[in-house]
Amino acid sequence: MGFVRGRLKVNIVKILLNKAIIPHIFILTCITLAFLASCMAAPTATAQPTTQPEPAPVVQKCTVRGIVFHDYNGNGVKDGQEPGIHNAKINFRYWSDTTDSDGAYEIIMPPGVYALSVSPPSNTLFTQGFEFISYSTAEYKETRFSPNIEVSENMSHDIGLIQGFLTLPFGTDTKFLPEYPLGILHFVDRKGEAGEKIDWQGGERTYDGHDGTDFFMEEYTPILAAAPGTVIEWPLPYNINAKNVVLIQHERYGWTKKGDVYDVDFDIVTAYGHMHKATVKPGDKVKRGDVIGLSGKSDIYVPLPGRSGLNMPYDGKHLHFSVYLVKSLTPMNINWTDPYQSIVTVEKRSINLWTKFNDPQYPK
Repeated sequence: MGFVRGRLKVNIVKILLNKAIIPHIFILTCITLAFLASCMAAPTATAQPTTQPEPAPVVQKCTVRGIVFHDYNGNGVKDGQEPGIHNAKINFRYWSDTTDSDGAYEIIMPPGVYALSVSPPSNTLFTQGFEFISYSTAEYKETRFSPNIEVSENMSHDIGLIQGFLTLPFGTDTKFLPEYPLGILHFVDRKGEAGEKIDWQGGERTYDGHDGTDFFMEEYTPILAAAPGTVIEWPLPYNINAKNVVLIQHERYGWTKKGDVYDVDFDIVTAYGHMHKATVKPGDKVKRGDVIGLSGKSDIYVPLPGRSGLNMPYDGKHLHFSVYLVKSLTPMNINWTDPYQSIVTVEKRSINLWTKFNDPQYPK
């Protein structure tokens, strides 16, 4: 039995050798071992795709250009006869330019919201400097204030500057009674003392204690707001019958004391006296040039302090136009002023309140 088994093993070996199975097994074993060895070896780094750096963002730039001009009629829009202002400095925060001889400027800046400031040339108090910016017939501000302007694209932005803030309280078709310019017979009395009188030119075209400018005109002439503001009730006694006067409160005005210049901060009120009829009421908002009523007339005889009185010509048909500086009501601190700039040395000085220095302009 053992013999047979031995013979069988020998025969099986021979058969396997004859069939060449062993070489195949050997080759298969080598391949398997190589595969296992490759799996155990450290992995090789795979190639990473090349990444390009992102391009730097392109910063958008906006161009703002415009004209700085003398806005004669205070409507915020440049009209043909209104000249550009040379050498005014325009600032949009960090970006600035100075106007050329035509009043033109151009500034390139990123988009954003910027505080706009304007530094006019010769901006000195009590001189012919430009004290105000006129945005429209409904708004004006002192040049010391900086409005915010949004810049999001190329844009045009004109800037109207005015020396004062008042335009004439009537239209171009007004019929004046005397031959004097604008029908003015009486200016403000700059002395304000009994027995003494002096007008802004140093003459005597006024009378004692006269606190306004008298424009003699036909009765029922349309009277216009000389500046934007709010119609108010006068809280104190007024020398014109209250039912015949319209009062408009305007922007508060002030500046810092410098040398001989006083530290002032006033509410400015314009008064339109001897009206035949008012077409506005307290609380109404008015724009420059809005009709506020019709002109009327005063009594023919005006009593004067310490004197016999004054006989008013033209049956008293005129507009009495006054400007009041209201510093406070409690305690009472109210003074009248002259819209014309004084060219003489008097106790009561005033700023020029007309949009064009001492040259009142019609609104438009």
